[in-house]
Amino acid sequence: MLNRYDPSTRCFQRKSPKIEGLSHLLLTSIAAPVSARKLGNTLGISPHTVLDYIRILEEVYLVQTLSFFSYSLKEQASRQKKVYCIDSGIKNAIGFTFSMDMGRTAENIVFISLKRSGSEVFYWKNEKGWEVDFVVKSGLDVGKLIQVCWDLSDKVEKREVRGLVAAMEYFNLRKSTIITEDILKEEQIGEDVIEFVPLWLWMLRNDQQL
Repeated sequence: MLNRYDPSTRCFQRKSPKIEGLSHLLLTSIAAPVSARKLGNTLGISPHTVLDYIRILEEVYLVQTLSFFSYSLKEQASRQKKVYCIDSGIKNAIGFTFSMDMGRTAENIVFISLKRSGSEVFYWKNEKGWEVDFVVKSGLDVGKLIQVCWDLSDKVEKREVRGLVAAMEYFNLRKSTIITEDILKEEQIGEDVIEFVPLWLWMLRNDQQL
């Protein structure tokens, strides 16, 4: 059999270490905004190539990206995306980390569950940097706001609630959710209600809606 020269194969072989390196970096920083410029500097490739590789990783179902919510498509396209792994077991196996990092793992699980339900999902952040992990659309409108917080100390709870209250005002919603490790309660803030629910119970409810 002739040993034919296949340029496309040689090209992929040259790219393979860079794609593998990018995979490790992405799975180590799950749920964080992706800077193509910083990743490119680390790997020695251009930001444009980083974005091309991320698209490849999406096509082979290793990761999925989460866009910033904006009523302006131009702003949405210009903002950094977040990256999640399609399988939390793969994230823990491949990602370079010294701990289980249950907060990010829980957030990844919630993302997978939302996508599996067919929801159109985004993240949101205001000009003060107050953030909401998941903005879930219902038809043309935003229907749900979800934070994921595993370690709910007083300081962390205040920060997570602050972001949700700002988002509820922005989207004109009266209720939102914080997914926790084991806390089940409701907190009234003026006319707004924030539900605290354990991950296992939220997953059960979400599965029942499928």
